[in-house]
Amino acid sequence: MLSTIKKLQADILYSGVVYGTSGNNIPDAAAAITVCHKHGIRRIRILDTDELAIQSPKSMRIEATVGVKDEDLPVLASSYEAVKSWFEVNLKPSVPFEFVVNYIVVGNKVIPGPNDGLICQDFATFSAHKAVYWDNGLGYWNMFDALVDAFVWAMEKRELIVKMVIGETGWPSTGNGQTTTPELARTYNQNFLRHITAGQGTPKRPNTYGEGFVYSMFDENGKLEAGDQRFGIFDAKEKPVYHLYFLYPKSASN
Repeated sequence: MLSTIKKLQADILYSGVVYGTSGNNIPDAAAAITVCHKHGIRRIRILDTDELAIQSPKSMRIEATVGVKDEDLPVLASSYEAVKSWFEVNLKPSVPFEFVVNYIVVGNKVIPGPNDGLICQDFATFSAHKAVYWDNGLGYWNMFDALVDAFVWAMEKRELIVKMVIGETGWPSTGNGQTTTPELARTYNQNFLRHITAGQGTPKRPNTYGEGFVYSMFDENGKLEAGDQRFGIFDAKEKPVYHLYFLYPKSASN
């Protein structure tokens, strides 16, 4: 029975890509959906609900995750009626008939902490050959697991058991010398996809599959910093910056 449950969970858990729109050279939402179909990407995270223009016959096989803007959080956190109104305006007209919404992501960006300087390149790119960081007897071979488990520990202190979905993670292909190259970007993103679908979990939560989104689908020339502009796995002409394979859990049927 347990193996059956694990298989059912694995069949529905997989990865996606973030559709960022900070720029004036980014393919429109319809083109983004076409890129998803062409490259076997099944999930897309939309940073702005205005981008629900992706609704088209082709989008029926793409599942969406939408986000709440940071500037809207104070109002939504203070009132149930505000949340209800947000849902009525932004999502209710479109679901469940036009496309599937997996999650609503609240908040954006990681808040730096006291250990934000502990990470070497191999540790950051899932390439370390031994545990680099230890916490409460648990050895961490990569920065991703350390960040995920830090959140899990924090929730447990509040007596909350939560399921985590990685809203976005990525690596720029250029913009900061030899630490941002297409090869390093490919290494990080491919290892991230492999890691969350392998069923190994984290030291705190072993033997679990994960869900997450690679940032970003396209390079975004509207970002302020040069490195921030080049997180795209595709360029503005919809060509791959590097080859990336979207992996699915080992027990998935397709």
